[in-house]
Amino acid sequence: MLHHWDLSWQWPNQDLSEEKKDEVKQDQVVLRKWKNLYERHKSLTLSPQSIILFRSSVNIGLCYAGIPSNLRGTFWPYLIGNDLRITTDLYGVLAEKVEEIRSKNGNTIEIEKDELANEMVESLATTCTSEQATFNLPAHTKVLSLSKREVFLEQISQDLPRTFPHLAFFHKGGPCEVQLRRVLESYALFRPNMGYIQGMSYIAAMLLLYLDEEDCFVALCNVFHSHEIFNTKEVMRKHCFICNDLLKYYVPKVHYHLSSLDILPEMYMLDWILTLFSNTLNLEVVARLWDCYFYFDKALDKQLFLWRTVIAIHILLQDKIIAVDSFSDALGLLRNIRDHVQEDELLKKVKTVTISPRLYRSLKNKYAIGVK
Repeated sequence: MLHHWDLSWQWPNQDLSEEKKDEVKQDQVVLRKWKNLYERHKSLTLSPQSIILFRSSVNIGLCYAGIPSNLRGTFWPYLIGNDLRITTDLYGVLAEKVEEIRSKNGNTIEIEKDELANEMVESLATTCTSEQATFNLPAHTKVLSLSKREVFLEQISQDLPRTFPHLAFFHKGGPCEVQLRRVLESYALFRPNMGYIQGMSYIAAMLLLYLDEEDCFVALCNVFHSHEIFNTKEVMRKHCFICNDLLKYYVPKVHYHLSSLDILPEMYMLDWILTLFSNTLNLEVVARLWDCYFYFDKALDKQLFLWRTVIAIHILLQDKIIAVDSFSDALGLLRNIRDHVQEDELLKKVKTVTISPRLYRSLKNKYAIGVK
């Protein structure tokens, strides 16, 4: 789609079919709308008021059409919001603490949570008001302060070169390696009850492709805050049960075929969901999906969009999945769908998939997952 890349794009001189001309006209309309939004909001700073103002100017149809790539860095923070009210000062304190702990303990962070809480409050007090410092210290840090926890930096170091390896941005010595490592390690301190989970690096790296380091950290914290599947391994496993039921309901032929091959959703689905598809689909397809995912401000709507996307992918791949009659080939297909799912085709299919909130709530109740 032309409008995702260049705001200065002009009407081509060569002859076009009528169908192509209509498509180009639609692209230009979308481009003008995003450009007008940019002109209206470019001078604003990110705040609860400006986020509300921006959201009131955007609709899901515009997000389905796609945010121009060079404007995602401006608009994604407004769509993601900052419910946690995280400041760049907080990130600075966490990043400094990471470097301090790393220099003392090598590749392992091992600290008492009450010690961390005290040091964070003291450090924040020098850069923020006391009200900000108290608010920005996550409640779960205080609750878990009696337990001791290790965060292994070695896992993050191992995951960096595996993150979008074809880009090489995050390899050792790459232009974004240090920033990505610092963001992930700082998040592990910010959420000591979660630490680091494989797959997080893809989401952080995707954000870093569009946002600067501080904005990436703020966005990352708020994305994970609303992405409940990250809560615990038990919650992740239960979401796989939900996926299995949804497949049975919406794509019964695929469900039956995969079941006959003894393939369960957890064998491939976690990689899709835990990375918000960033390790599954081409990056521009992922960006288009995120344009829509970030638009939804309620956790339930976000979850439904993810599952609608999952169902849409299975529908698009239905013939290919059913044509494969071995466990290894079918699982290989589902773990490598990048070349089989096209951008516009997927977005169009997602728009046609509807999942009843009532059905989804009943499934969450069935597997004892709370609905936010």
